[in-house]
Amino acid sequence: DGLIRLDIINIPDSKIVSETSKDQILLKKIVGREDVDVASLIKRLGNSDWVKQGREYLIHSEPQCPFCQQPLLSDIAKELNDYFDETYENDLSALKVARSTYEISTSKLLSELLQIAGSGNRFLDSAAFNSEIELIAQEIELNRRQFDQKEKEPSTPVILSNHDATLNLIMKRLLASNEAVREHNSMV
Repeated sequence: DGLIRLDIINIPDSKIVSETSKDQILLKKIVGREDVDVASLIKRLGNSDWVKQGREYLIHSEPQCPFCQQPLLSDIAKELNDYFDETYENDLSALKVARSTYEISTSKLLSELLQIAGSGNRFLDSAAFNSEIELIAQEIELNRRQFDQKEKEPSTPVILSNHDATLNLIMKRLLASNEAVREHNSMV
């Protein structure tokens, strides 16, 4: 009595999470063009991110500099627009796509893992599995903060935590559980 066949666990695909966390746009220093007159000043300041943010204030403070309150050169707005050109904007768009892909794939992965944890599979060590889910959730949160940092300061390269070790532990646990389920089902 009570012997029934059990369902095999569908193992989540974590490939996109691993690939996105290694996206090269995160390592790239996203800065403007170097061949514009204002580029040497920005390079000397060493912070194109600060200049990019200041550009927003420039619109509201013309004809004066929003920082020093001195009259602006007539072509400074054009030079800044030339500095932060289409390539710069394309890199920022690529960063947003990488973040969006990471957010979607990690949310899906965590959802699937939590669903597995709640399935009540008796061949899955729930305590160990839940602690591994907690570990990957912490890694994902750390990476989200890294994305925040990169979006604030595109010129600063960031390296995301690599989830491969934790994901390998999770996948090994799920595969072992599935093997135990197969043995159980063949006995039934």
